Amino acid sequence: MDLTQGIPIRFDVDGSGRLVVQLRALGLPGAAGPGAGGGDAVVVLDATGAVADTLVVLPAGESLTLSGGSPRLRMFASESVWDLDADGRFVSGRSDHYRIEERGADGTLTRVLTRPFQRRPLTEADQGRIQALMRTTITNQGFPPAAVEQVLSQMQFAEYYPAFAALMAGPRGSTWVQRVRMASELEGVEELTPEDIGTPEWEVLDAEGRYLGVVRFAPRTRPVLFDGDSLYAIVRGEFDVPVVVRFRVGMPGG
Repeated sequence: MDLTQGIPIRFDVDGSGRLVVQLRALGLPGAAGPGAGGGDAVVVLDATGAVADTLVVLPAGESLTLSGGSPRLRMFASESVWDLDADGRFVSGRSDHYRIEERGADGTLTRVLTRPFQRRPLTEADQGRIQALMRTTITNQGFPPAAVEQVLSQMQFAEYYPAFAALMAGPRGSTWVQRVRMASELEGVEELTPEDIGTPEWEVLDAEGRYLGVVRFAPRTRPVLFDGDSLYAIVRGEFDVPVVVRFRVGMPGG
């Protein structure tokens, strides 16, 4: 991939098999990609890896930035979170507000979903807990102590927890919203992974935006893909072995 087009943040595949990627322009020399003017571009790549089409340009995420030429990580900072379904429906939201936008396959905005949300502050105790987990995680990956301390010294924190951790475009036009895990809920976690940021609880909104309730998965279950009324997820068991599991999803009226 041509990184002057942007740094890949997330990949997905739409219903027609096209490769879709979120690109972040980080001010690299010669950058001239679709998001170079500001924002994260969600684009379609052709067989050569070149940008064939731009679906939408989302607000630029703030968790990974460049400062003085070095990458800087800001935990729980605002990010544009999104997902595609097999029909090309595109759902996205800025994680610091419970406001979810829905677009058709052509990128046209069709619906906006909102819910009341009370922001929860990220306390100093929370930050200390997360830094301790990050130190253990990076150390166990084999980094030398000096490199570990360098990473931690560049780590910053947002003032508040985000409104949600992830979004999924579910069956029958539904939208699934993953709740965020607070640092106080990380007891028993020895290493911090992206899966630990979200709770096993997902709020479900139907095609009309009505709140249906909460689906609670078993711990260490990461939903990955909806296919019709099936949901595929990765579950890690007692010995940390990942297993792919298929759930049948029953929606109202189905």
